[in-house]
Amino acid sequence: MSVRAPAAAVLAGAALLFLVQPMAAKMVLPALGGAPAVWNTCMVFFQAALLVGYLYAHLLTTYLSPSRQAVVHLALVVTAAATLPPALPGVPPAGQEWPTAWLLLALTRSVGAPLVVLASTGPLLQRWVSLTSARDPYPLYAAGNAGSFGALLAYPLAVEPLLDLATQRRTWAAAFCAYALLLAACALPLLRMPAAPASAVEGAAPLSWRRRGRWLVLAAVPACAMLGVTQHLTQDVAAIPLLWVLPLSLYLLTFVLAFSGRRSGSSRRWGFVLALAAVPAAAGLAAYSSLWSAAFPGFHLAALLATGMLCHGALADDRPPASRLTSFYLAVATGGVLGGLFAALAAPLLFRWVAEYPIALAAAVLVRAALARGQHRLALALLAPAAVVLAALCAGAALQGKFGSFGWVWIAQIGIPGAVCLAFAARPAAFAAAFVAFLWLAHAQGAHEGRLLHARRTFFGVTRVEARDGPPLWHPRLGRLVVARFHVLYHGSTVHGRQAQAPELRAEASSYYHRTGPIGRLFAAVGERPGMDAIAVIGLGAGSLAAYGRPGQRLTVYEIDPEVVRTARDPSLFTFLRDSAAEVRVVLGDGRLQVARAPRGSYGLVVLDAFSSDAIPVHLLTREALQVYLRALRPEGILAFHLSNRYLDLVRVADALAADAGLTGVVMRDPVSSVRERAEGKEPSTWVFLARGRAALGTLPSLPFTRPLPTSPVPSRRYLWTDSFSNLVSVFHLSPVRS
Repeated sequence: MSVRAPAAAVLAGAALLFLVQPMAAKMVLPALGGAPAVWNTCMVFFQAALLVGYLYAHLLTTYLSPSRQAVVHLALVVTAAATLPPALPGVPPAGQEWPTAWLLLALTRSVGAPLVVLASTGPLLQRWVSLTSARDPYPLYAAGNAGSFGALLAYPLAVEPLLDLATQRRTWAAAFCAYALLLAACALPLLRMPAAPASAVEGAAPLSWRRRGRWLVLAAVPACAMLGVTQHLTQDVAAIPLLWVLPLSLYLLTFVLAFSGRRSGSSRRWGFVLALAAVPAAAGLAAYSSLWSAAFPGFHLAALLATGMLCHGALADDRPPASRLTSFYLAVATGGVLGGLFAALAAPLLFRWVAEYPIALAAAVLVRAALARGQHRLALALLAPAAVVLAALCAGAALQGKFGSFGWVWIAQIGIPGAVCLAFAARPAAFAAAFVAFLWLAHAQGAHEGRLLHARRTFFGVTRVEARDGPPLWHPRLGRLVVARFHVLYHGSTVHGRQAQAPELRAEASSYYHRTGPIGRLFAAVGERPGMDAIAVIGLGAGSLAAYGRPGQRLTVYEIDPEVVRTARDPSLFTFLRDSAAEVRVVLGDGRLQVARAPRGSYGLVVLDAFSSDAIPVHLLTREALQVYLRALRPEGILAFHLSNRYLDLVRVADALAADAGLTGVVMRDPVSSVRERAEGKEPSTWVFLARGRAALGTLPSLPFTRPLPTSPVPSRRYLWTDSFSNLVSVFHLSPVRS
């Protein structure tokens, strides 16, 4: 058999496999509120489908003759094609903290059969090539990963911006049928082969369980690291295909380089790169994450690349003969599933923070030490962590006592021990011991800026509350200094609200909802207007907006995460909901779906304030979503969109939506302009206010830091998002948008 047709089929199958992954995840994302955990859970499903496909290929090639393999496999391909195009799922029951089972079942029904067929293509065709020619089949594995790598980059950069979701589904189904024809051409030569099972054609020495276990570990560590990096990036920017595929693309690239036969550098060299990247990556992840994590994405990706090259390079060096090829791939797939299960399912239940990524980093440096075993003395490995801890304690105590500066404290507690770790970078065993100590030290000293009061992790992210003290503030009404002690709500690494604990300040909304900020000015301008007796808020946070409630008003808050509701209702943490003068009702479920059930013209004000950490749920900013809000809004009502974001300029999207719907509005980018505002906990924020007519906005257009919307009567298609089209690349910025 010529390798051209199998190589083309492997490449096409891998490309289709990794095109359907972000497409399927995007299909289910709106049903789960845009939570970043959707992609990691989807990845576990995709890895499980890969494992099932590899197991199917292993059993097929072990127990059936080549001719029967061809017949059975082509029948399975036809069956899978009959399920296309992929169907859109429904929605899970409201109020579920862990809708994981629903998501896995929805994916199984939608794309399960085609995924298994595509997953089996690589090992199956490699085995067929080994049966029909004397060529080495392993380079086909690199070809498959090259197809996966190209497809992953093509989806966010070309497919998503150019095709809506319905067109994507139809085009993918047509491409699958073309792939099936190519696969049939590869199967024809097997129909003339002997009737004996493939396992009897070629023998080889049995594989030891120790060797299989080694493969499992080498496959599990980079898979866990890939999902850890993905969770870290998506919770702080957006749950979007672009940020899904970057870590996964690097992960696949390491397979391409490792199995191509032309690896760039040895395991020792990549282990050294891992050491150089892991220290700053760990520092950016563990130390003062809300301030420093955004500065280190390059180190996270570099650490992932080095981890993959180290582990996958070791896998390529230890690959067995072609007769044991399917067993090898089955072990690799099993290791990937185990790493994915730990990162996406076990870690969220076991830890109150995103611990899977530091654990994967620690495992990677330990693997490096194991691969270089016997090179260094145990005494040196034991001295390294002691040196790290001693340097951190001494330098931290000295500099903190002398300067008390946040920057100096960070350098003392994280920078100096990190430098000590790097001094051992060329000694794998010593570096591993030092790095594990560094991770523990960094998390223990710098994981939180304040005193931790509460922390819990759910499917929708990590919710935690910290107690922090602000600077002394002169209170003019009391005529004395007041220390503003705050309870601060974090979702991931982003502030979602804060409340002062001093009795005289407790009723004041703070952070993005400060009375001098855009939303505070809105309530001051229209709060007593007739028709404002009913208000809807999508996204609860700490419940800050309830502070603006007036007697006789009804405030309905829609929140998808039950843990956020429990946190906001806990009077030991926040009291906005309890103390509000308005009648407050909290409804569990996705805000868009719940608002759609409200009677027409129910609300005088609809506030969109839904974030998962700093990630905006895309389905809440589409043309169809805007129509849902407008249906629930009274004719003279106002829509308020909170669009503060570190990396996405979402005002462009709001501008296009306003132009498309014929609305008028304003955008307010409000800074913190005084020491007093900063002491009161105010955060800079960006809000957009839209209405059906200019009169409904009142005095808002004349306020400072305000400009009108839309900027053009014709909406830009590039920024006009719909349920089937969104282009976050166009609004993405490497430098922070929010001041």
